Amino acid sequence: MTRQTICPLSSAISVALGTHAGWLAVGPRAMAMGLDDLDLSLPALPGGGMSGGALSDAQIRAYAALYYYGELEGTGLMTVAELLAEDRDAMGVRDEALYRALDGLSRAMRGEWYGAERRQMIFGTMLGLGRSDGIQSALGGLCQSIAQFEQTLSYGGSSYGMSARLDMSADATLRVITQRAAMGLERATQLLNHQLRAAIEVMQNPALHRRVGARDMWGFLQAVAVPAQGQLPDLGRAVRRAQSGSALIAALATARNSGGLAAHLSRDYGMLRSASDWLMNAPQGMLQQPSSGTPYDQPYTPRNSGGWA
Repeated sequence: MTRQTICPLSSAISVALGTHAGWLAVGPRAMAMGLDDLDLSLPALPGGGMSGGALSDAQIRAYAALYYYGELEGTGLMTVAELLAEDRDAMGVRDEALYRALDGLSRAMRGEWYGAERRQMIFGTMLGLGRSDGIQSALGGLCQSIAQFEQTLSYGGSSYGMSARLDMSADATLRVITQRAAMGLERATQLLNHQLRAAIEVMQNPALHRRVGARDMWGFLQAVAVPAQGQLPDLGRAVRRAQSGSALIAALATARNSGGLAAHLSRDYGMLRSASDWLMNAPQGMLQQPSSGTPYDQPYTPRNSGGWA
């Protein structure tokens, strides 16, 4: 009987595989086999079946940092530091070290600096904070899958199907990252890192803290924040969410190269803690009812700076 190849091969490939590559042929026995006799299982795809192939590991980690900066933007840290630098002369600062720090920040702001409007544009485009199609929603689904996986194993349940569900959640998160990440991701991350460090250097100055009776930078921010809907912002939740979320995103770069998320979780218990921490500090309403697209956290506007000195 003349054997027919399953798929047409170029002559070069045929030679490379060998002229007697019988495993490429359909013989009488194979033609007589029913579907139930075939082994339909396939080997795992490279990286455990997780996607994100359009981005390198370094770009995914850069995105993790961008997420960190985006969540911290909601604390008002950058906005308050910029306003202080702009109003440094009107404030009548008497502390020399503080004035030098504010003056240095002001000079930096006149250079290659992303202002508040540009930052909001970057975070809105690349992160989609507060949106149902943004990174927070994807992280919420990922964290819930991780929590279900851990709970199932803790109670002695079977992990059958859970690994695939985990990889689907990881894949969905990576798809959001791939779709939202734009040109200039790594450059934007580098600049924002520089800006955040400059702002923190100013905001950690004890001379600022003493003016409002605060003990540290976060206490200062809490003191100058304008209550939203009658309540002061919970800065701690935003910071912990930034830390745990960025750790989860960065871990995806490793997980996709190590046999999938389930295999990675068995070696990285820190990822389980990060998922639990993110869920505890998730944006209000994000997990139950996605928002209509309005950012969940607006930058905090400080009180009139006249009296700060």
